[in-house]
Amino acid sequence: MLIAVALLPPVKILNRPSAARGDVHHYESIAKRLENGAIPYRDFHFEYPPVALVPIAVAAPADDYQDAFRLVMLVVAGAGIAFVAHLVARLGGGRWRPFVACVGIGLAPLALPVVFFDRLDPWPVVLLLAGTSALVAGRHTLAAGALAAGTLAKIFPVVGLPAVALADRSGRRVRSRALAVFAGVTGGVLLAFVLVSFSGAAQAASTLVRRPLHIESLGGSVLLCLHQLGLYDPRVYVSFGGSQDLAGALAAAIAPLQGLMTAVALVLIWLLFARGERSVERALTATVASVVALVAFGKVLSPQFLVWIVFVVPLVERRLFARAVVLTVAALVLTRAYYPYRYEDVILLGDVAWVMLIRNVVLVVLALFLIMSLRRPHGAAELNAGRGLSVATRAEDHG
Repeated sequence: MLIAVALLPPVKILNRPSAARGDVHHYESIAKRLENGAIPYRDFHFEYPPVALVPIAVAAPADDYQDAFRLVMLVVAGAGIAFVAHLVARLGGGRWRPFVACVGIGLAPLALPVVFFDRLDPWPVVLLLAGTSALVAGRHTLAAGALAAGTLAKIFPVVGLPAVALADRSGRRVRSRALAVFAGVTGGVLLAFVLVSFSGAAQAASTLVRRPLHIESLGGSVLLCLHQLGLYDPRVYVSFGGSQDLAGALAAAIAPLQGLMTAVALVLIWLLFARGERSVERALTATVASVVALVAFGKVLSPQFLVWIVFVVPLVERRLFARAVVLTVAALVLTRAYYPYRYEDVILLGDVAWVMLIRNVVLVVLALFLIMSLRRPHGAAELNAGRGLSVATRAEDHG
C-alpha cells in the first residue's frame, strides 16, 4: 500500500520536476559536496547531527538524486511499518490493531504529500522504532545503541532512553551497561566531529539552540490568530534553513517558554511512569507521549514532525489506541487543509491561521491525553499483561 500511495499523483515520488529549493534540494547540494571530498562541519555548515548524513549519502551515486533520495525514504518508511507491525503484534494487539496501524501509516503520505519522502524524518523514526523493538525483546544494550544512532540523526529519539532505564524494576547491571553504550556511542561520534572542527560542530549546536519561534508552532499560531483579531502585529522572516519564523519581543519571549513547557512535560511523563507499573507496554506509551509532547509544545513545529507521530502512536496501550489514532488523523487532516497549497496564506498572515491553531490544539489534547493516561490505574488484566512483559524481558536479560 505504501508503494502504491507513493506513486499516486498527490505524492508521486518519481519523475517529479527537480526541486530548485526545499530540503531535498538542500540534501542534493550536501551530497555533491560529500562526493567532492568535503567534510561536514569543517568544510561546510551542516545543521543536523552527523548520522543524518547516512540517507543523504546513500542516494548520492544516483543520476537523479532527488528521485533516489525519495526511494531511500520509501524503503526506510517500509522498514518503519515492519517495526510497527512487529511491535503491535508482540504487545498482543489482536488482528485489527496491527491492520489499522499499518494501513494508517501507509495512507499517511496522502496527508503529507510534500514532506513524507522529501525529508529525512523517517530515518530517525525508524531508529527509534528499532530501539523500541529491541527493548520489547529484552535487548537493552541493542536498544541503547539504536537510540544513540537515532539521537545522532535528529535528537528526538533520545526521549526513548528513559524507557531503557526505567522499564522493569530488575536488571540494574543490564540497564547500566545499556546507558554506558548510549553514552559511549553518542559521545564518541560527537567527539570525532568536534575534533574535526570544533567551530563547525559548535555552530550546528548553536543553530539548534538559537532557533526562534516557528510560525507553525503553538505559540506562533496563537500570535497569528491574535493578529486576525487585531491584537498583534507579527513580523515573519526567514531564519535558519529557510524556516519561516516570527520576530519581535513577544515571540522571543514565547520561544523559551515553550522550551520550558516541553521540558516540564517530559519530566512529568517519566515521573508518572516511574510511580506506576513499569511494564514495557506502559513504557512505550510514555515514549509516545514524549514524542508527541516534543511536537506539540516545541518552539519549532514543521509539518514533517507529524511523521514522527504517525509512526509512534500505534505503540500506545490498547485502551488508548482508538482515541489516539482519531486525534492523530484529525491533526493530519487539519495539516493537509493548509499545507502545502495554502502555506503562502500562512506567511501572508491570512485567516488560515485558525486552521493551524486548531491543529496545534489537537496535538496538545493528544499529548495531555497520553500524559494523563499514565496516572490512571490499570485494570487487573492489563496489570497482568504488563507483568508478563516485564517477566519476559527479565528472563531475556538474564538469559
